[in-house]
Amino acid sequence: MKKLSILFGSALLLMACNKQSHITAEVANIPEGTNVELQTIALGAIEPTTVSKAVVKDSKVVFENTFEDIDEAFLVFSDSVSSLGAVPFIAEKGDINIFYDKDEMTNIKIGGTEGNDKLQELQAAMTPKIQELQNFLSEQGLALMMPAEEGDQEAQKKRAEVEKQYELMLDDVQSFPAKFKAANKNSSVSLLILSKEVQAKVKSAKEFQEEFDQFPIALKSSTLGKKTQAGIKSLSEVKSDIPAVGKKLGDFKALNPNGDEVTLYEHMQGKKLLLVDVWAAWCGPCRRENPNFVKVYNLYNDKGFEIIGYSLDKNEEEWLKAIEKDKLTWTQVSNLKYWEDPIVSAYGIQGIPANYLIDENGIVLAMNLRGEALEVEVKKALGL
Repeated sequence: MKKLSILFGSALLLMACNKQSHITAEVANIPEGTNVELQTIALGAIEPTTVSKAVVKDSKVVFENTFEDIDEAFLVFSDSVSSLGAVPFIAEKGDINIFYDKDEMTNIKIGGTEGNDKLQELQAAMTPKIQELQNFLSEQGLALMMPAEEGDQEAQKKRAEVEKQYELMLDDVQSFPAKFKAANKNSSVSLLILSKEVQAKVKSAKEFQEEFDQFPIALKSSTLGKKTQAGIKSLSEVKSDIPAVGKKLGDFKALNPNGDEVTLYEHMQGKKLLLVDVWAAWCGPCRRENPNFVKVYNLYNDKGFEIIGYSLDKNEEEWLKAIEKDKLTWTQVSNLKYWEDPIVSAYGIQGIPANYLIDENGIVLAMNLRGEALEVEVKKALGL
């Protein structure tokens, strides 16, 4: 009898161990029969790999959860002609539950496992911040895009207030994942955030490595950990002209409005201090910063401060009109190639405005200066 009880207990234990967990997604505003792919990205790959396929039935789709390790995964919804969206989640053992409403992207819910519960916590905290920013842009977007008329002090004051509020709200959204990561150091979600920062190259390889080393061994040795480590290693091996303070800025060439070729190294000859400003006529934040550049240029040009503007425009007429309207009297160049311009990849530019303050030897003294920070750095470099 005792032997039978042991065998029976062993059978129950074996059944429990073999119990298959699932990834279940309930959906709204997704047609029946919609194709759904479970995807991940293999170590060293760029394009995603499809792990499994299914279709929406009774407003639900279910996959067997075959993940044995922590990784990043996606549910990708599509019909025969277009994408209907994707839901990222933490791939790990256990039953994972997802709710996805195509028409309410901020209402995605993820949970069921430790990592996905924490991911939901991150999303729940960020959602109101994103909605607040979206509402602000709906109400004040026109004011942000249109420069105030010169001489209209009241309009300029209002625009400055709107811009400051926008920048504070945007910074709150953009900086929140890093704050969440710092507060949840041993979480797989924090490792996922770190991996995204590595991809965006927001820090040096040394800084990333020091942060990665602080994670528990179980996370570092996971699939997601191995991908993150590989990204840090490749970042440390990159040799390029991507700018950094203390490093010489890489050369470039582009055409001025007369069609003459200008190179940075030729242009900087004999100049004491030069700001390389990457901008575009279509870029609202760039246009809003131009009056500040004009002010600093007029104050310090006779003391050795110069600017060269490098535009990512594609329409020559709009580029020239913006130069005239914003009173940009310094040298301007462009290849009129939009985001296909060589400077984008050479300098690792992910958004504009972007600028680089360099000395007479081309060494970067400061980067991405805006508002009062530009004048502060110019005065410091000129010894004023």
